[in-house]
Amino acid sequence: MKKILLLVPKDSSFLPPIARYFRQKNWQACVYDYRKGSLPIRILRFTPIIGGFEKAAIKNLDEILKITSTYKPSLIFVIKGENLEPNFLKKLKHENPNAVLINWFPDPINLWELMVKISPYYDFYFDSDPQTVASLKKNGRKNVYNLPFAAEIGTQNYHDKNFDVSFIGTFSAYRENYLKALTELNLNIWGDPRWLSSSLKDFARGGRIHQREMKDIIKRSKININLHHNVARSGTNLRTFEVVGSGGFLLVEYMPDLARLFKMGSEIVCFKNQRELKAKADYFLKNEKERANIAKAGYKKAVIAHSYEKRLNELLSIINLR
Repeated sequence: MKKILLLVPKDSSFLPPIARYFRQKNWQACVYDYRKGSLPIRILRFTPIIGGFEKAAIKNLDEILKITSTYKPSLIFVIKGENLEPNFLKKLKHENPNAVLINWFPDPINLWELMVKISPYYDFYFDSDPQTVASLKKNGRKNVYNLPFAAEIGTQNYHDKNFDVSFIGTFSAYRENYLKALTELNLNIWGDPRWLSSSLKDFARGGRIHQREMKDIIKRSKININLHHNVARSGTNLRTFEVVGSGGFLLVEYMPDLARLFKMGSEIVCFKNQRELKAKADYFLKNEKERANIAKAGYKKAVIAHSYEKRLNELLSIINLR
């Protein structure tokens, strides 16, 4: 039986579908939170008087090595791994010569320095953004691959639509400026406590929310807005796949890679500026049948082409571990 060690934060939305996929494929799966560590390590972190934070960080890395020495994984799968430094990665690889070490990095190119630093120490390094992958290859990285995010497919229940226009995501001035265009359209915002003290505080319905609640809001919203961060990129973010995988209607800020992943205008709808965002939100609020047909087509595309099973099958083909 193949074995996988998932070095993934326990609160990561990536963890449940990835762990489920490998277990359904009859892999033995072990999960370790590389950020927080085990309970004794988490407790140690909060004893600064004895240097707890530094000691906890060392013990956490030692615990990973200890797990691999007894578990002997075929695959070590990291999501982000921002505190797994090159020296540790070299040691991890040295002590597990038969394991394939990979990273599926979820953040945009604003963490460029981190990407450049850690990517050479993985056997395979995956990123959702084609532009980032191209930049890393120009930097001499031959082990990098584009792997878009995936959709955790839910049931396409046709909930009553309680919200006209919804946005779920972290606060930024860039996003705030865009969303100001929608204040006349029953805008609703969740995802970050900072919205509650922003210029859009009257439209903020709450701070951070659980994945289950997020998917419920998506299903109950007539229009789901997706805005990217204001950084150079050509690929889309995870929210695109969360919306279509939940059966929601998606109005998303244009990124070039979206045209490769979806039929724009019939599976998702894109906007390129504030004027388009407002005009298209207004149009689709008034055209329920067309909106519903696009949401159904987007969901169908997610099932056919963008499920975690499809994406992870592709990953295993690349690393030759199917």
